[in-house]
Amino acid sequence: PFVNLSISDDVPARGKDILNSLLILYQISALEDKNMEAQKTLRFIDLRVDSIGNELENIDTRIATYKSSHGLTNITTQGNSDQDYIQRNTSDIQDVEIKLKSIGAFEHDFDSSPKNQKLPSIPSNISDPDLNSLYSELNDLQLKRDQLLVTLPPKNPIFVSLDKQISTLQNNFKEKIIALKSSLLATLVQLHSYNAGVQSTLKKIPLQDKESTKLGRGQATEEKLLDRKSTRLN
Repeated sequence: PFVNLSISDDVPARGKDILNSLLILYQISALEDKNMEAQKTLRFIDLRVDSIGNELENIDTRIATYKSSHGLTNITTQGNSDQDYIQRNTSDIQDVEIKLKSIGAFEHDFDSSPKNQKLPSIPSNISDPDLNSLYSELNDLQLKRDQLLVTLPPKNPIFVSLDKQISTLQNNFKEKIIALKSSLLATLVQLHSYNAGVQSTLKKIPLQDKESTKLGRGQATEEKLLDRKSTRLN
């Protein structure tokens, strides 16, 4: 709005000075009002910036706490890592299952073969030093017995001691087979248990990812607000 000012004075120059003084006072008053309003705005922005900063710090803490409590560093990376682990673990499970079938078939052949006869060969995928050692000792004794039978009758007293040694080794060999099977079975159970645990974790990842994304969106929003407030201050 415009305001027209006029004054009557016997001295025109004095009247003009009075009007000019009034205008100056008005302008000073207007500037003071603007400065006061600007100060209020700045104080509000400062308070809001501090508030947003605190909210950001709170969100950062919540994200860190959430990831820590769920054992997460990077959800996508962890999901891929868990998938790789399951693949490796599944391969190990298949390997153990094949070994169990091999040792089971070997045990059947061993039990079915006549005593003091040539032993069936140990499967190539079964590597156990103790089993191999017993196998060699038993095989050597049986070979020795066969060689002696060429020149001595079966009822010769020497075979009593030899047969006793062979019987003892056969029992030890059988016990070793059973122990090896038990160890493989225990490994198989453990591998299946590991897989179940990791698969359970994988099922939770979508929900964890959703929650983490939600927190991240809140963090991004607050950061944008802070950036806008800072820009206005500058």
